[in-house]
Amino acid sequence: NVLEASDTNNTYQLQSEVALIKQEIQKVITQLIESSGNPYKKVVFFVDDLDRINPKDAVEVLEALKNIFDLPNCIYVLAIDYDVVVKGLEYKFGKKTAQNEREFRSFFDKIIQVPFSMPTGTYNISHFLEKKLKEMGISLHNTDLENFGKVVQRTVGTNPRSLKRYLNSFSLINNVRSIEDETDEHNDFMLF
Repeated sequence: NVLEASDTNNTYQLQSEVALIKQEIQKVITQLIESSGNPYKKVVFFVDDLDRINPKDAVEVLEALKNIFDLPNCIYVLAIDYDVVVKGLEYKFGKKTAQNEREFRSFFDKIIQVPFSMPTGTYNISHFLEKKLKEMGISLHNTDLENFGKVVQRTVGTNPRSLKRYLNSFSLINNVRSIEDETDEHNDFMLF
């Protein structure tokens, strides 16, 4: 009985601390909304890269957003990779299967009111690649572009962020080469 009373007191204390934190946050939000510099009377939070932290921690952030930051006049825009963050729910529901997928979806449905998936399949990687290579001063013929495209497909794939990182690395190496190599004779494709 003493342990149960202690657990109840700890739970009550934690709930009251959370309530106090929420009140303080609400005060700050109210000041922002009532500010003459905020004609929209809303506060928008952008939360990016939750999928880059430990999935369980990402789930805790989402729960905190729902429980603590669910405040009037606040909008949250979340950028997450569902397939990564969903792994953080495995401690609650076990491995995701066809039988328990509803629990996983339900968790997100309670937090995310308007889901939107970025259409990564619609990016024209070839045009992006051609544009970026031209910006680097590399002139291409159609067959050259096709070969560069094959390298991209076999290395970084069609993810625009991965391709951009790859091209940034290539640009750096290309710039270093141009400083060290006084002759203009070099093979861009081999360097790529």
